[in-house]
Amino acid sequence: MSTQISKNFNFRGVILFENKFIINDFRLTLNMTVQSESPREQNIAMDRIEWFLTQKVDSSLLINEDKQENIDLFHKAGFGIVTLPKDPYDQIIGMVLICKINAFLENKLEIESLVIESLLSDGIKFTIDLETAKSILQGNYWYNNSSTETNDLTNDNYNTKIVKLFDNQWNEIGLTWKEKREKKVTKKLD
Repeated sequence: MSTQISKNFNFRGVILFENKFIINDFRLTLNMTVQSESPREQNIAMDRIEWFLTQKVDSSLLINEDKQENIDLFHKAGFGIVTLPKDPYDQIIGMVLICKINAFLENKLEIESLVIESLLSDGIKFTIDLETAKSILQGNYWYNNSSTETNDLTNDNYNTKIVKLFDNQWNEIGLTWKEKREKKVTKKLD
């Protein structure tokens, strides 16, 4: 038996639309199926969603990946960048988020659908299902891998010399699936 759950999330983003930067408020409802039997993994999964939306997406620029000049400008200014395969309509943002969140949940929870609405959508809610999003957004892009990344920008584009030996991002923020084991200290009694 699978347990069905849902949770609401809110975030604010800056979108570039018709050469104008616009602040927009978004509301997501994630409809999920619990896959893991482990309460610890279920909690970490929910914490990953919360962290990703509040720390990586909230207050970032959501922008079509083809707008490289604007991306460069905002990246150099230190803004978070969420690149999208098309212009930042609610449906596109929803498809990207359902793919990305499912990728980093790694089958602990599965988002089967989400409902997205925004201040600019004038009360219209868009329901996005996972299968449709996956069929449209295929390929080796940031939104299809389990990292914390929100774009496919390489550090080579920005003259920085960063070498990553392995992807350890979730571990660095304490949201790894594996429990940290405490070292046992044994003392020899005389």
